[in-house]
Amino acid sequence: MSKAYSVRGLCYHICYSADELATHFSVHIQTVREWTRTGLSPIDNGKPHLFFGASVIQFINKLNDQRKIATEFNEFYCLSCHRSHSPLNHKISLTQDTGGFIRATGICGKSHIRMHKSYKITDIPKLCKNFTVVDMSRLYDSDTTTVNTHVYPTAQQMHFTDHTGKQI
Repeated sequence: MSKAYSVRGLCYHICYSADELATHFSVHIQTVREWTRTGLSPIDNGKPHLFFGASVIQFINKLNDQRKIATEFNEFYCLSCHRSHSPLNHKISLTQDTGGFIRATGICGKSHIRMHKSYKITDIPKLCKNFTVVDMSRLYDSDTTTVNTHVYPTAQQMHFTDHTGKQI
């Protein structure tokens, strides 16, 4: 499987040589020549080949999109097996992530490696319906950054007491 390439740092309106592209993407010059055979179009047939930044960005984004593997809602992608499948015994743990997302973690049934997948917070009821949620932890107790240092369990697992020790 090929690696993903970052187009960060490339400009649309600048021309790049094959050597510059090889250096930017940390690949061999032969890789850039192979890209020209598979769809990266140079400005003209002159030597050395020059490439518009816009066409390079478009080509690399297309290359990166070909690497993506679609998974169903109840499937995770295992980096060890290189397959998408459901976690072992349909058991997952959920962790609150930033930006309104939940990170679900399950174990691959074949390689016994952790698999991760992000879901929206609004998907929690659907996740609880499709999987057995073993653990659900909340990372942040506040939206302000000064108190984001404590890890708290879910509301059902929290036991609050007043100053006398009586459970609230």
